[in-house]
Amino acid sequence: MDAAVFAVSALTGGLVRQINAHRSKVASAGISTVSERVKSIPCTTAILTLYSSKIAPILDKNADSTRYPKPTNALTHKCQNNRRHSSKDHQCLPTARTNTGDCPVSFERMVSTNLFVRKGQLPASRTFWEEGLGIPLGRAAESLLTFYLGDNTQLNIHESTPSSEALTARHTGLGLRVPAPGDLARITQRLQSRGITVTSGQIRDFMSSQSLTLTGPAGNTICLFESEEFSDQPHMFDAPAFVVVSVSNMRRSLDFYVGRLEMPMLDQIDQHTVRLLTEGTQLILCERKGTSPTTPVSGDTGICLGVSDPEYAFGQLSGRGVAFQNTPTILGNTMLASVSDPDGNTLNLMGTI
Repeated sequence: MDAAVFAVSALTGGLVRQINAHRSKVASAGISTVSERVKSIPCTTAILTLYSSKIAPILDKNADSTRYPKPTNALTHKCQNNRRHSSKDHQCLPTARTNTGDCPVSFERMVSTNLFVRKGQLPASRTFWEEGLGIPLGRAAESLLTFYLGDNTQLNIHESTPSSEALTARHTGLGLRVPAPGDLARITQRLQSRGITVTSGQIRDFMSSQSLTLTGPAGNTICLFESEEFSDQPHMFDAPAFVVVSVSNMRRSLDFYVGRLEMPMLDQIDQHTVRLLTEGTQLILCERKGTSPTTPVSGDTGICLGVSDPEYAFGQLSGRGVAFQNTPTILGNTMLASVSDPDGNTLNLMGTI
């Protein structure tokens, strides 16, 4: 039981940290059907798989036979007099918001970014990330590696299942900032000296910085870069610096990310490249090749964003026409959902209720 809880906690940044204290809520949320709600969404499924396959059966075995009524869907429930639904006690509570217009949807940070490797490739991936790059390993499980802990954005490396096989060996859009000038060459030498097989490009200039593309033993491509100009980004021993997402129309994408999601915009590097999120790991939108330090990710991005007050936020986003890929799911004290941007890029959203 403890090993399973820790594994899922690594996936979701503490998704089931207090699960034993919330058994009645888990039962009322109908968690036994969670896999049906999110199937066909590989990254979301990966976040929930260990829960539904290992922890839920244990809870079901020990749960009271009485089934509580399921909470009202947070996206469809409407209350009068500016009141919102709370799944904690199944009644309408007055909100602290007093204005009649939309209140801001608050994205706290990028909780995690998720990569996938084929079966049998986790050991080589661990050697590459931990020994070759020196990234701090937080937890290791049978089918999962989690790098970085605490409040930092976590990097989760999953062993793929048939549904997520297409997410392996691809451009991840992930960027790591080296802490000191000359580190790009030193890291390349260290990988070679330890016999870690990678495919690397040439160190190239990008704006006022230098970048190096690496393809690890599992076939996933990442970017290392050194830059004084982007010193506001975390360095590689603390958290990933950024994830670059491919978009086809920047104006339309800004309307979605900044207008509808209300994601904080850090700056616009040029007319084709925009940086979002002001704290921790950044999300970079890239409209054209060559305007970002690495090849962007597209489709299922592997990004999981933290949002405050998810019940309110998901309701607001639904009202603004944001496309949800699954019904928001309640697990313990956490609500999780997936949305798609205008280009079909999938983002996972989660928050504490």
